[in-house]
Amino acid sequence: MRVESYTSFDRLKAWFLRKTPLGGVRRLSAIAGAIASDIGTSREENQDRAAIMRVTDFSGETYTLVAVSDGMGGMQSGGICAATTLAAFFTSFMVRSREGIRFDEGIIESALDANRAVYDLYGGRGGATLSALLINASGNCIWLNVGDSRIYGVRDSGILQFTTDDTISGQLGDKFGGLKNRSELLQFVGMGEELEPHYSLFGFSDANHFLVTTDGVHYLDEKILQDIALNAPDAGACLKRLVDVSKWCGGKDNCSAVMFAMSESLFFQDEFAGRGVCEVWDSFGDLQFFFEEKHFEKKYARVGESEVKDVKEGKSKSRAKTKPKNLSVGKKALPSSWDKVLKERYVDIEADADYRESKNNPEKNIEKTPPQLKISFPGKD
Repeated sequence: MRVESYTSFDRLKAWFLRKTPLGGVRRLSAIAGAIASDIGTSREENQDRAAIMRVTDFSGETYTLVAVSDGMGGMQSGGICAATTLAAFFTSFMVRSREGIRFDEGIIESALDANRAVYDLYGGRGGATLSALLINASGNCIWLNVGDSRIYGVRDSGILQFTTDDTISGQLGDKFGGLKNRSELLQFVGMGEELEPHYSLFGFSDANHFLVTTDGVHYLDEKILQDIALNAPDAGACLKRLVDVSKWCGGKDNCSAVMFAMSESLFFQDEFAGRGVCEVWDSFGDLQFFFEEKHFEKKYARVGESEVKDVKEGKSKSRAKTKPKNLSVGKKALPSSWDKVLKERYVDIEADADYRESKNNPEKNIEKTPPQLKISFPGKD
C-alpha cells in the first residue's frame, strides 16, 4: 500500500512535525492514560514521537492503537523518520481496518508500510524504532516491536518487559557476555525489505497498565522504573517522574513514554465515534479528522458487492460476519444539525488513492468516463 497517496498521511505527518515545546506531559482522561515527551538535556532536537489513535473499523467496533517511535541518531533526519513512521503506520492501519482485514494481519502490514515509506525517503540511510499496542473492544490485543524502544506490563508484583531489543546485546547478550554492551540496532523501520517485526498476542489480564518507552527513559535501572511505576498515583505522575529522573541522571537522549490502564475507557464512544471520526493524541495536543462516506463505501465494497448487501440486510457472509453499527459513516448518514459542527471541528479528507490520482491526473480518468453518443451528418455538398 502506498500510504503517501492518502491525505490522512500528509495531515498526520505535518502534525507530528509541527513546532512544539521542548517537553510536555499530558494526561488523557478519555483513555485513563498519559503521554510524555521531552528533548532531554543534551539534544538539539526531539526526534521521538509518541501518540495514541482511537477510531472504528469497518464493522463499527472501536479500537485503540498506541505507538512510540524514536528517530535514529547518527543517521539522516531522525525526527522526520519518526514522524513518517507514525503517520504511515496510523494511516495504513486505518485504511486496512476499514477493508475488513484481521487485526493481527493489519498491524503487521501497517508496520511494513511504514518501513516502505521511510525507506522511500532515505534509502536505508535514515530510520526509526516502532513499538505499538493494539486493543479492540472485543478483547483482542497484540503488541509489535521494531528496534530498541520497549513495552512493559505493570502489575501489582512489579513490571515485566514484553519486548526484546533489536540490538546485538538484546538478541545475543545472554549467550555471549562480551556482547552485553553492544547497542547497535539489527533492524529498524526504514531499513528495507529485510524487516521482520516482532509481535505477540496478549490479554487484558496480563497487566494492569502498559508502559511504552524510548531508550532515553529505560536506560534507567529497571528497579528505578519499577519503583516509580508502582508508587505513582496515576499515569501522568508516573511519566512526569520518569522524565524528571531521566534528566536528573544525565538525560543524554530524548525521553518519551506512554502509559495507560487496561480498562473499558479505551473503547468509550463519544457522540462522534463510529461515524468516521479519528482521534489522535500526543503529549502536546490532539487532532481529529473525518472520513467522507464515498471513500469509506468504496473501500468497504472491496469485500464484495454481494457481501455488502448481505451486511446491510443483517445477514452474515464470508468476511463480513457482523452487521456494522453504522455502515454509512459520512456526512449523508449524519443528522442535518451535525453538518455545521463537523465543519467546525473536523477536517474532511480525501482518503482514497484512486480519487486523488484522478484528481491530480485528469487524463488518467478518461477511461472511467461514461461513453458519449456522437452523431454526425454529412455536409450538403
